[in-house]
Amino acid sequence: MPKKLSPTVKCEVCYNRYKSLVGHVKKHGLTVKEYKKKYEGAAVVSSLTRRRMQLSRLRYVLKKRGAKPEKYKTEKALKLALAHRGRKHTPEAREKIRKARLGSKLSKEHKLAISAGLLGHEVSEETRKKLSQVEFTEERRRNISQAQSAEKSNTWKGGVSRHLYFGKGKYRLKKIFGEPLKCFFPGCDKVEGKNTKSVDCHHLDGDHENNPLDGSNWLPLCRKHHMLVDGRLRSSTPEEVEKARDLASKVHADHMKENYVGEVKAYHE
Repeated sequence: MPKKLSPTVKCEVCYNRYKSLVGHVKKHGLTVKEYKKKYEGAAVVSSLTRRRMQLSRLRYVLKKRGAKPEKYKTEKALKLALAHRGRKHTPEAREKIRKARLGSKLSKEHKLAISAGLLGHEVSEETRKKLSQVEFTEERRRNISQAQSAEKSNTWKGGVSRHLYFGKGKYRLKKIFGEPLKCFFPGCDKVEGKNTKSVDCHHLDGDHENNPLDGSNWLPLCRKHHMLVDGRLRSSTPEEVEKARDLASKVHADHMKENYVGEVKAYHE
């Protein structure tokens, strides 16, 4: 005979019975965690309440899967589905399932069901350690980059971000202006990664949407000189800004004349 489920659980402090002790233990000045630690093996929720919670959770998962409600209306059907939950397949069965699923694409409903099933799932320390030790090959990085680029990305909102033109890790800027990136303003010794955290990309014509891939409108500058050339430095005068812009244009023209490399595509193209 199946084990009878109790509708109440006994409090080990006052010996009264309740459906759940989650709120009750606070009257004794204890948290649930402290109560469990003090009374090892003591239940906090009654077995019947726990089963109802499991069934409710299962209903939610099945609903997300798009299952027909009438199919799981009875408690017997729900219990049967619950009994099969967490069931492990044999290695032979896993191999058959793997071969059957090769090349198949999951539907939105299926993906939603997987997400619902993994809600609250805790990853073991062993799994975390394995994930941290995974090494990505260059080929795998390219595949991931291609799979998540532009409109394929989860964060895609339409349009084109100007930062995409620079390439991952400022790839195009480094190809055109050299690596590590440095400030090209005359007399400045700022180098990215050495004496400054980052080098900005200045747009010579002031149009941030004008991004030719050969770098003809870009010039790496440190934050200070970028603000100066853009006219955003409060201490600068209009004459100084104009002079700085002329210098920036001259430096850019000299560099492109000697080191022009043409259009630079992203490494995965």
